[in-house]
Amino acid sequence: MTPPGAPLDTDEPAARPRSNHGAGRRALALLGLTLAAAPSAFGACQLARLAELPVSMEDLRPVVPVRINGADARLIADSGAFYSVLSPGSAARFGLKLAPAPAALQMVGVGGEAATALTTVEDFVLAGAAPRKAEFLVGGSEIGNDVAGALGQNVLGIADVEYDLADGAIRLMRPKDCDAALRLEPKTAQFLEGRGFVRLRRGDYSKSASDYEAALHLQPKLPWSLYGHGVDQLHLGSTTEGQTDIAAATALEPHIAEEARQLGIAP
Repeated sequence: MTPPGAPLDTDEPAARPRSNHGAGRRALALLGLTLAAAPSAFGACQLARLAELPVSMEDLRPVVPVRINGADARLIADSGAFYSVLSPGSAARFGLKLAPAPAALQMVGVGGEAATALTTVEDFVLAGAAPRKAEFLVGGSEIGNDVAGALGQNVLGIADVEYDLADGAIRLMRPKDCDAALRLEPKTAQFLEGRGFVRLRRGDYSKSASDYEAALHLQPKLPWSLYGHGVDQLHLGSTTEGQTDIAAATALEPHIAEEARQLGIAP
C-alpha cells in the first residue's frame, strides 16, 4: 500500500544545530498527488512553487545565485545550518551594517567560538522571486571561489524544499489555498490526512495530530492517519497512545514504518 493519495535534507565556523527536514522530494510528491487526487472542490488547493534555485555543484557543495541589495552573489545551500551566514569580507563588499549578534546566535567552529555579528539584507532575492528582508550572521573566514556565505534554515525553512541536485535545482514549495478548500469540503478524510502529513514534516505535532484525529473520525481505519497520529503523540509525550496508534497502523499495513522512514518520518 502506498502513502495517502499515491507514492508520493568545512572547517568554517557555522551555526549548525541539527535540521528537521526529511526526504523532501518524495514528501512533496506525496503531497502533490494527494492534492491531485482530491475531489473537484479542491481545484484551488495546490503546491505553489515559490522559487526554483539553479544549483552548481562545486567541490561537492551546492552553490546557488542570489541578489543582495541589487548585487549578484553566490551562496552555498546548507540545509544543515539553522541560520544563514555571510563572511565578513562579503558583508563589507555589499556595504551591510552590522550589529552585535545575540548570545544564542554565536558561531562555533573547530577553533572555538568565532566573533559573530548580525546584519539584515533589506533587498534579498532568490531566483527572481519577490524581494524580501533576510537576516544573516556575519563571521568566520572567507570561503573563496567568489562564494559569499551560506543559506540556512531561516531562509530555506520558509517552505517545503525539494532538493533535486541531480537536475541542478532546489525548489521552494508551499501548499496554496488548502485551508480555503477545506472550508468548502471539511469532511474529506484524505485531504485532512495530507495536511496532517505536511504539518508533521514541519514539526507542528499538535496541529498535525488534530488533522489526523479529524480524518480518523471520518474514516477510523486509515493506516497513514493512525501512524502519523502515533508519531505526533510520541513527540508530544503521550507514549502509550502513540505506540497504540502505530501498532494499529502496522496491523493494517505491515510495511508502513519502512515506507514512512523513506519519507523522513520516524517515531
